[in-house]
Amino acid sequence: MMTTLAEIDIQERKKRLRNEIIDKRNNISITERFDASKRIKDALFNLTEFKNAKSVHFFVSFGSEVITSEMIKDAIKIGKSVVVPFVDREKKELRLSELKDFFKELEAGYWGILEPKKECRREASIDDVDLMVMPGVAFDEKGHRLGYGMAFYDKLLASRKKDIPMIAIAFDMQVVDDVPVAGHDILIDKIVTEKRVIVAKKILNPNI
Repeated sequence: MMTTLAEIDIQERKKRLRNEIIDKRNNISITERFDASKRIKDALFNLTEFKNAKSVHFFVSFGSEVITSEMIKDAIKIGKSVVVPFVDREKKELRLSELKDFFKELEAGYWGILEPKKECRREASIDDVDLMVMPGVAFDEKGHRLGYGMAFYDKLLASRKKDIPMIAIAFDMQVVDDVPVAGHDILIDKIVTEKRVIVAKKILNPNI
């Protein structure tokens, strides 16, 4: 299938926005990131979707992302079943595993991101998850998400057989006016930042 000029334009705009936001996010000091991540955690844990969820997906943060380690440890502590992703390198797709001990069960994996060791994996289905806490580079108030360009989460979520609340956690500077999107891109339900909780308007981007 040939790539159209419109699709090439969307990919170029995604790349420019991705680079711009990551550069800005990298400039947030570690002190500011810890403080903002704590406020994001408090807001997330206070949401009805989180309180009602028995099984919660968390991404394990890396680089300058919102720090999720304390969220994961505290969610396990209060009795949530926490699942985290790992990369199946042969199939180039994300798979999920239940995590019981943040300190003992993780090791550096794909891109150096922490993921469950092979001997500690307890594979879980996407349909066992009650809430997806989503990573991303940029978001807009319509619920569009810009990822890292690998489409891992798009592929994972395309396999689900039920609707699952999807809540992104991000620093407020990651929320932009418009994220360039393609037809396969997923929509986020809410975005939790250190300053606010955004309920997505779910308006389809007219540029699709």
